[in-house]
Amino acid sequence: MVRHLLFGCVAGSLSLSVMLTPTHAQELRRGSRPQLYVTAANPDGVNLELVIFGVNFGATPGHVTLAGLELEPIMGWSDTQIIAPLPAFPPGSYLLTVVRDSGMPPLGRGDDNDGRARSNGPSVTDFNVFHVTLGAVGSKGDKGDKGDQGDQGEPGNPGVQGQKGDKGDQGIQGIQGSQGIQGVQGPPGLLTSFDALAGLPCTSASGQASAVRFEGAQKSPICPEPALLMLSATGLDFGLVNCGAQAGAQTFTVTNTSSHTLTLALTLAGGTGSPYMVSGPASLDAGAIGTVMVTPKPIPATASTAPNGFGDSLSVNATVGPVNDTHVVALRETASGAILSFNPTALSFTGLSTKPFTVQNSGNIPAIFSLTLNGSTEFSIQVASGTAPGGGSVTLNGSFAGPLFGGPFSANVQLGTTTSRCAPLPANLTMSGS
Repeated sequence: MVRHLLFGCVAGSLSLSVMLTPTHAQELRRGSRPQLYVTAANPDGVNLELVIFGVNFGATPGHVTLAGLELEPIMGWSDTQIIAPLPAFPPGSYLLTVVRDSGMPPLGRGDDNDGRARSNGPSVTDFNVFHVTLGAVGSKGDKGDKGDQGDQGEPGNPGVQGQKGDKGDQGIQGIQGSQGIQGVQGPPGLLTSFDALAGLPCTSASGQASAVRFEGAQKSPICPEPALLMLSATGLDFGLVNCGAQAGAQTFTVTNTSSHTLTLALTLAGGTGSPYMVSGPASLDAGAIGTVMVTPKPIPATASTAPNGFGDSLSVNATVGPVNDTHVVALRETASGAILSFNPTALSFTGLSTKPFTVQNSGNIPAIFSLTLNGSTEFSIQVASGTAPGGGSVTLNGSFAGPLFGGPFSANVQLGTTTSRCAPLPANLTMSGS
């Protein structure tokens, strides 16, 4: 595992880039003493100090060198932190060495004339080295060679069945069959003598002029009632209406085509629960024209966006004596807006990792949304805004930096939109990491 640590300072301070090169956690302890391990280094350009963080430094001061130059005097030494003087080196890359006090001379020294014999230096567990870059970071290196292809994964689940294909071309017509045997001639029909009556003028029960026709299994001759009423529309479409808003009223006309005064009845199929109100004439003189007005009620702020979710039908019934004539006018209206949600509603991370989440829109119009990340800066999200199509979703990623120390960490993502909505905004997406 390789770690790069970048430290920036302002007002004349230094910039430090550290590359950590230990490979496994097992290397933290080897031999009879625990492995010395440096996790971070922070330069102080104002006080000319180099603060080194890590574990297993020991309680007694050891040695710190930078490019072979021993940094002394040591200004602070504990098992987890060292404060050493920061030399005025020109920008460049240098080797940093931290050596724990092991009772042996430091690397590169001989007999210290204190009675201790020369040795080969401290144990491998008593020191740690780093490549340190002082000054600006160099340009990015060339891309490495492509790695070997991984093992083939297990077969995925069967896909969803495809849509039905187009209808095929019509086949070739088959050979005509032979003519069947002629059936026996039946007896003369009973209605032959009434054929001459069809279409003859007659007067209906309401006194309207009509024409004879035959109905029923017995082919009984009747004098039907002609239409009493004519409407200018068979349906009214109020279209898409934003939740919390109200569509404008629409009208149509009714014309009395009979020679009698008609009594009118206007009835909504939804009754008092109908999303509409209706008004019009209670009666109509012979040949007169009346106007019927249909007024939609306001769409609730929270509502379904299903097609024609606020539709109904209006029956217009005209009566004269025992005769009635009924017409039905279809009323159409659909709530318009976005309905947003998170899926899932929480993300949990362990170590450096990335996980997906979606912004879903079960409404019927595209929603322009924004995302605000609150809480720990160890978390990040892929983008801060986007557009979720009506009836669709957008997949994004949340990431956790996975720091070595501290925690647990938490944050949340707040969803916002300026698009017309048909439901409240969802609760924040929660994120936790350790």
